[in-house]
Amino acid sequence: MRCRRCRCSRFWRHAGWSGLGRGLLRRHQRTAAVILASGMVGTLLSYHPYYLAYYSPAIGGSAHAAELVPIGWGEGLDVVADWLNQQPDLADGAVATWSPPTMRPYLQTDVAWQGDVQKGTVNYLAVYINQVQSGKDNHYFHHIHPSCTPRQTITLRGITYAWIYRLPLYAILTSEANLNQQVILSQPVLLPPDPCHCTPLTLTLTLQPQVSTPPAHTLLFLHVVGSDGTMVAQLDLALDQLLPADVWQRGEAFAHTLQLPLDASTPPGRYHIVLGLYDLTTGERLPVGQQQPAFPLTPGSSPTGGEGSHVGPYGPGSVLLATFERLPEHTIACSK
Repeated sequence: MRCRRCRCSRFWRHAGWSGLGRGLLRRHQRTAAVILASGMVGTLLSYHPYYLAYYSPAIGGSAHAAELVPIGWGEGLDVVADWLNQQPDLADGAVATWSPPTMRPYLQTDVAWQGDVQKGTVNYLAVYINQVQSGKDNHYFHHIHPSCTPRQTITLRGITYAWIYRLPLYAILTSEANLNQQVILSQPVLLPPDPCHCTPLTLTLTLQPQVSTPPAHTLLFLHVVGSDGTMVAQLDLALDQLLPADVWQRGEAFAHTLQLPLDASTPPGRYHIVLGLYDLTTGERLPVGQQQPAFPLTPGSSPTGGEGSHVGPYGPGSVLLATFERLPEHTIACSK
């Protein structure tokens, strides 16, 4: 005699309840899959158009991804360019970046490699997260990032992708000058205060004696002059102290590095460095012979008063050596 339980089981199967259960299970699975897929699509859409900024919650999400995995495949550089294009002084210089070909289509000015930051022609530097993580080319900007405070940071979905710094523009205006037939100045090198205002104004002069004995009572002067003609710094050095005695005897070129005392309260703006010789006993400036500008001249124009002139724009016996830009303290300052 068959048991009642078996007969009941057959009854419910014939009644279709078993198939109904399987159908409900499949339907719930499909619903769950649709909900899951919709959630994933919604999450990705929320990252539009920077899908590469999404990182799994398993590694802490975007907020902690930079601590664990390499980040940065060019995303965010368009936002860097958008911010730069809004700056009124953008066209004054070039923008240095890790990938000029990537940013060139977006920027309304010249784009340079980061190796150009010490040429004086770059007024904005964009540092990207990928090179910060890898250390690639950081020798070009290690004195700027992260020591200085950036003008702008670019953050997408909790990830800081780029830091933008304003750099001072500067240039050597005279590459060679004959100072009173006693010394030839050549190959000057200027390093203005860094963007943090943490380093001094540094100038390297290569001087070659034209006489075997250092002239007595002759001093070399360096003046830092504002665009309005106001002198903000001054340095006076005796020629016989600048160059060792044996250098005078052999007539060799000698490089001397000087730091100009630029006061911390010096206002922002454009400044010129003026150089020359004067007689300590009379106070009179000594003649400046032929000067060689550091850039091609157009007829009738010269930043030094003309080749062979003894009169520079800052009076007789002056050489307009260099120009540099001092940045506002409130835009870039040393990070403490």
